[in-house]
Amino acid sequence: MKNRSKIYNVYSYLTLLAAVISLLLFSRHIFAQSIEADSNSIAVEVNYPSVVNAGGNFAVTASLQNNSSVPELVSVSWSLTPGAISGSHADSYRIFSYPLGEATSFFRMILEPGVPRIISLKEFFYEHTDLFDGELAIRETKVRVTATNWQVAEIAVEPMQIQVTHSGPAAPRMAQTLPPRLPLERRPIASSAGPWGLYDPNTGLEWLPLSRTHMQTLFSVMDKLEQGAEFEGFRVANLDEVKLLLLNAIHAAGIRYPSYALFAQYEYEDGDLLEGKALLSVAQELQQGLGITAVVRMPDHELDTASGILIGTSDAPNAVLEASISSSFHSQRGQFGLYPASELEVAGINSSAGVWLVRDGDL
Repeated sequence: MKNRSKIYNVYSYLTLLAAVISLLLFSRHIFAQSIEADSNSIAVEVNYPSVVNAGGNFAVTASLQNNSSVPELVSVSWSLTPGAISGSHADSYRIFSYPLGEATSFFRMILEPGVPRIISLKEFFYEHTDLFDGELAIRETKVRVTATNWQVAEIAVEPMQIQVTHSGPAAPRMAQTLPPRLPLERRPIASSAGPWGLYDPNTGLEWLPLSRTHMQTLFSVMDKLEQGAEFEGFRVANLDEVKLLLLNAIHAAGIRYPSYALFAQYEYEDGDLLEGKALLSVAQELQQGLGITAVVRMPDHELDTASGILIGTSDAPNAVLEASISSSFHSQRGQFGLYPASELEVAGINSSAGVWLVRDGDL
């Protein structure tokens, strides 16, 4: 019960986020590594490196400052289209947008007056098999910042020129080793929360199936965590715990899937198609242990989903989020999603989500 006031504050924040809509346009051009624009109340500075080492990763960031006297709710987006990336290293990087970052929720944040905040617009991860000298150019892009007073700063970014350096002749990049992981186990639960749970021998944690809390409100589930109640001994998991569970399942299957790719939004929709196909069997095995919370059966869209609400990230300990595992039979892909939980989902109204509950399984 004592955590509810904090969670209500998060719900109010998520509701306010939905009010941010882009209506007006304000443009400035960027000519350097650090570029500034202003929409009267919000100052924007975009930063990117001019030189990076081959094999290393980098980010393009935005620094935002509220020059008004009242807090502003702002949203930030940066669009890249296929063909916007060129140069000898055009295919060397996998480009991601993250739904969550420092002090942000889907790139929206409350910006206090006079307090600058830095967010990552795009992250570039080097995945080429070789290391070599070259260049990367990013062109025809726009960064848009929208404030609650409907002021919009749309910054047209002229080509970013980034030198990718490597000393000596071209050489193979050292392959990343796959971390050794044991398979997850579906096993009986010795409690009223049964009949089974999903045990992770890599962490010693035991997970209650999401189907056990399906369509229940978050508050009613939290009440059942009390001593003597149905889910005694369990607690609501946080994002780090859910991510580790999913990555352990992926790596136990022998799939070389980088941790930074989980829940990230790949820049081009079909770019991770082969990876998604490899993840289908993992998603289905996870669903066997965690249950199914939603089923879609249409001629061109067949989907099974295991989805649940979690509380807390490393940056936002009271954030209420929904993490999902989907098996698409039409596209033959496994997918993992992360979203802000809506008020309806938290209240258990028209929701297909359960709650991620975990406990120490080695007791």
